[in-house]
Amino acid sequence: MYRISRKYYDNEKITNESYPITYNNAPEYNGVHISNSSRINFDHGGTYNIQFSAQVVSSNASSKNMQIWLKQNGTNIPWTNTDITVAGSSNAYVPAWNWVLSVNDNDYIELFYATDDINLSISSAPHSLFDSSPSIPSVILTVTQVMYTVQGIQGVQGLQGLQGLLGLQGTQGT
Repeated sequence: MYRISRKYYDNEKITNESYPITYNNAPEYNGVHISNSSRINFDHGGTYNIQFSAQVVSSNASSKNMQIWLKQNGTNIPWTNTDITVAGSSNAYVPAWNWVLSVNDNDYIELFYATDDINLSISSAPHSLFDSSPSIPSVILTVTQVMYTVQGIQGVQGLQGLQGLLGLQGTQGT
């Protein structure tokens, strides 16, 4: 499993342009790592479950849209896009979904997004409503390998059991 979260997000500058979602914290590695702040790299081929959630915040009352999708090795992956509509000022929405995707050794994927309004952003909340709870990250990503395409190392052969006793010989026919 690989989980990463992003604390601050600052790419929301131009409407109708696509941007990669970037990450600044990677607590585990396990064969999946981040490069160029946005590329999710796979050391080993296999089938992976890619899950994410993002805190999307609107700063004005108008209705606005955001789309989030996957790219693999720089190319859009068909049928991975989803459109969300957000209305209301200071409302936070948490789109969250997952894909099951097969990759080869050294492939990478990226989550991309685009919005039609600069007042819609992927944002963290450095303070929560409750004193005892932690800050809210803008993005949480979990990547879990669910099937291997490479056979692992064969284990050591076990010991052979003891030979059983020989049975009695039958009588000879005439």
